[in-house]
Amino acid sequence: AAPLGTLRTASVATVAVAAASGGVEASELEVDDDYEYEPDPTELARIFAADARAARLPALDLSHAAWGAPALAILLSARLSALRSLYLSDEDSTRDESVEVARAIVANDTLALTDLAFCGDSYGDVADALAILAASPRAQSLRMLSLANCGLEAPAMDVLAGSPHLVGLENLELTGGSNTTNRIGDDGLPLLARPPHLARLRR
Repeated sequence: AAPLGTLRTASVATVAVAAASGGVEASELEVDDDYEYEPDPTELARIFAADARAARLPALDLSHAAWGAPALAILLSARLSALRSLYLSDEDSTRDESVEVARAIVANDTLALTDLAFCGDSYGDVADALAILAASPRAQSLRMLSLANCGLEAPAMDVLAGSPHLVGLENLELTGGSNTTNRIGDDGLPLLARPPHLARLRR
């Protein structure tokens, strides 16, 4: 299989082939502003969402690309039936925008993600977005959830532990960071060991 393909949106046509043909393991979509004009992320997202080849992508990296919540919501409305790994972390996003992105994920009935990274200094506090994900049956397929550097505190661990939809989760990443480190503390960690929902969690 071909290595990760980075698709820089030098023109609207570029993102039309974002869902690359057979053999590509993943695509990383990136809005590049090194051109004479600034492409409209929402326009590019609509082209991607309308491309039938998006259904063949097994992995998609949308991190650190400054798409913004409206464009991300459009991207995540695509038919993504083969998608198993999704990486999200936008440097320009706010807390409210992370909620919009979470809603887009749970609204897409073609998604059956096993790996989801929703992390980085970018989103900061994602507690409300996490609550939306944890409350959705769409989370049942998850095996890995990365929430590194998201500004989470002990109550967020209660949300995770209390979700009946995260029973398949095996790997939970909660590492800290420079700007919005997680502050789980001694009160939060024991919550993750509370039965019965996270019994398969190994790390």
